[in-house]
Amino acid sequence: MRATQVSCYEYNFEKISEHGTKELMELARVLNQDPDKIEKVLNVDNTLWMLAFNNIIVNLSSYTGQHSVNYYLYQDDDGRFTPIIWDLNLAFGSFKNIGAGSDLKLKALQELDPLLHLDNTTKPLISKLLGDPNYKKVYLSHIRSILQDWFISGKFEKRAKELQALIRKDVNDDPNKYYTIAEFDDSVLKTVGKKSKIPGLVELMARRTSFLKSHPDLAVFPPDIMDVQVEGRKPLSSQKVQQFHITSKVDKFPKRVELFYRLDGKGGFTQVSMYDDGKFDDGTAGNNVFGVVIVPQNGEQSIEYYIVAENPGLVSYSPANYMWEKHKSTLEALNK
Repeated sequence: MRATQVSCYEYNFEKISEHGTKELMELARVLNQDPDKIEKVLNVDNTLWMLAFNNIIVNLSSYTGQHSVNYYLYQDDDGRFTPIIWDLNLAFGSFKNIGAGSDLKLKALQELDPLLHLDNTTKPLISKLLGDPNYKKVYLSHIRSILQDWFISGKFEKRAKELQALIRKDVNDDPNKYYTIAEFDDSVLKTVGKKSKIPGLVELMARRTSFLKSHPDLAVFPPDIMDVQVEGRKPLSSQKVQQFHITSKVDKFPKRVELFYRLDGKGGFTQVSMYDDGKFDDGTAGNNVFGVVIVPQNGEQSIEYYIVAENPGLVSYSPANYMWEKHKSTLEALNK
């Protein structure tokens, strides 16, 4: 794209800083023309989480829907853009258009393709990223995680009813409300509204959960990551531990196990491979126990880390909510 062609795009964005247009256009260029370098300009994992979230809850007033709207792009200190979801009032099928044809009916919303827009070149955050087999696998794993954690578990319906009870009095007292209090009471379970049919949350997501559970791309089993341990000082030994020796058992045919770590909470996470070869005190080779040794180079005393395992179908993480929680250990604790 030539510089003279860029200015017309500036008016399509709501800028909340005085700079960033050049960087945004570089992100678009890399995404479309040089996707092998996308990790340098985009937080891909956060983007895949956003896309998975939008799809599973049928949030079509978003990048996933007709207009590719309602998210911010924030550039971090490393020069990478990170998407931030915004404006969820039309989620759960309240906005119904994917940009192809008329609005979707309830059944189509319930059975929205988890790979929607896979071949849509006007949605490069989807088509370019999910066109990469590894990113596609991570994206599907994120969908599976959200599905398991919130919808298969039943937490979603319970939380929806809690929030409904929390705001019911305020809704009832609002003189400008769009819907009756009876419709508000019904809205968790069934469709309300005469003109704009708003799906009931449970009505939409119960069948959507069943649809996604049986979808061929999501019905496969991800790796199981178990027994994550950091080796401490041997009983009665006077020799202190000066490194972090981490092991984990991984089942379900893992073909790759990676450790992401940082020492003393500083900087970004470094990626290293874990091995099942008997050379890292992981037992005999091929026993599905993977190990790695992290040696502090500058007197670091603590480590935080998470583990990523991949099999032919999906990807797993430990901790499962690794975005917000990490495994942690200190040399002091290992030497007690």
